[in-house]
Amino acid sequence: EAGLEWQDGSLSPAEDAALRCLLAEANEVQTAEALFAAAWPDEPQGRGGLRPDQRDRLRRLMFQLRQRVEPTPADPRYVRTAHGVGYALYPDTETSA
Repeated sequence: EAGLEWQDGSLSPAEDAALRCLLAEANEVQTAEALFAAAWPDEPQGRGGLRPDQRDRLRRLMFQLRQRVEPTPADPRYVRTAHGVGYALYPDTETSA
């Protein structure tokens, strides 16, 4: 039973911050805004949420994070997208739903 694993020091500061944000609320959907604020705390967000360029950056960050923590990044088991909302981390998932 492997579970979620990654090498300490293998993540960028933004990846590490996003993963810690997800781990703090495991099995709960985290909004894109909350994850962006964790990854880039000094960057202001637009009034209506993330700007398109910020959403793209977060999407790329989550893609990179999956490359590091997922056994099969193309079929994510742990870091799941909640379309239109954000992302959730399911650290103990054995099989994909």
